[in-house]
Amino acid sequence: MPNFSYDLYRKYNELDEWQQGDIIEGLYIAKVIEDDLFIHRPPPGESAKVSVLTQLAKTNNKVAPPFSDNNQKEQALIPIYKTAVMIVSQTCDIINDRQLVVARVRPFKHMPKPEIQENIRCNNVMYAFYLPDYPVDGEESFCNINELTVISKDLLSNYKAHRKRSLSSKGLRQFQFFIERYFCREAMPEDIIKIISGFRRKLQETILWKKVNMVYYYYTGNQISLLVALNEEDDNTQTFIEDARNSVLDSTEHNYQVDVKYELIDNISLRDIKEFRYIR
Repeated sequence: MPNFSYDLYRKYNELDEWQQGDIIEGLYIAKVIEDDLFIHRPPPGESAKVSVLTQLAKTNNKVAPPFSDNNQKEQALIPIYKTAVMIVSQTCDIINDRQLVVARVRPFKHMPKPEIQENIRCNNVMYAFYLPDYPVDGEESFCNINELTVISKDLLSNYKAHRKRSLSSKGLRQFQFFIERYFCREAMPEDIIKIISGFRRKLQETILWKKVNMVYYYYTGNQISLLVALNEEDDNTQTFIEDARNSVLDSTEHNYQVDVKYELIDNISLRDIKEFRYIR
């Protein structure tokens, strides 16, 4: 089903910290394809001059790299694009790292094939995350995860006013599922991994584990929900599950509310687990 903008985005102000899924307009990024490169080789005995490189870049619609080495024998000119991007790096990495990964955002109006647009709306294109009502209400775009670029976090200090959309907690989780599917891995903060995997490990240490069919999880904002699907239960089931939960929370630094439920597998419907993932 398509995402809808009323629950995909959140309200924000310019003072808010950057988070995964923020859309920034007007960034300059490089897209290096071999056919786009222009290699300048000065004649033997001559060095590449700044004026020559600048003129070549202008003529070939490329950008000249910084020039500081008078003995440089070869310069590669590459194309750059002024475009909107979406932050792919996890929010915790934005805080801790000096570099960020962003992906290019492309408007639907540049796509000539309506059938591709419809597939993107329905989340059927693995590399495309659908963005309704962007760049403006009524228009449509998508984040192209195939077009990744690494940028310096220092750039973002000058672009707070250029943030045009920020994902809600629900939209952020949808974006994280999209990234997980694309890279075939789960992308989540380390402290959440510790709680979820720790809970499963604690259950494995009990006699209840042989009755467990599956453990599902879901998280958003500061809330983690766990669902234990059982083949059978007994009078001690609640105690085992609560003990496993409390043991993990007592041994892990966290700021999450953790809700744990259990149900017989025969009583669990697809609706119950629609937004949940299972713990491998």
